[in-house]
Amino acid sequence: MRVASINIWGLLVSKDRRARIEALARHLLELADAEAFDIVAVQELWVARDFQWLKQTLAPRYPHAFYFRSGVMGSGLATFSRFPIRDAAFQRFQLNGKAQRPLDGDWWGGKGVGLTRIAIGPSTIVNFYNTHLHAEYDKAAQPYLGHRLCQTDELLRFVAATSAPASASTAGSS
Repeated sequence: MRVASINIWGLLVSKDRRARIEALARHLLELADAEAFDIVAVQELWVARDFQWLKQTLAPRYPHAFYFRSGVMGSGLATFSRFPIRDAAFQRFQLNGKAQRPLDGDWWGGKGVGLTRIAIGPSTIVNFYNTHLHAEYDKAAQPYLGHRLCQTDELLRFVAATSAPASASTAGSS
């Protein structure tokens, strides 16, 4: 299975946002079949109409797509797949920036982890996780290191909770 993950830096005010999104779509569609990805995870896709455009444009190669809505600006997460997406879930992170620092955009977004259950065969479902942790903003001072650590812990717990096999007490119950 071939997977790509890309942060497109897609804020409404991002420099050359539309040109970068169009270049990504063009590249994904121009890949030879043998080089094509099966699943593409996108982060920082903040503008809903950008998702709709990508979904429509990529449909010939990636007919299945899911955008995880959350927060004021959205989660920024979208997953595109060659295979059918059977189900999706989203876990919003409890810590997402500081209200007293509104220019640090993470507070406005609803960051978290998105899960899509993708049918890659008649009897094979793959759990595919897409996430984007809090931005660093200042690598030297690391004002959000605690947020990033808590988000990592939540991510790990979500993966464990959603990928664990059914327990013996629930298996076979009606």
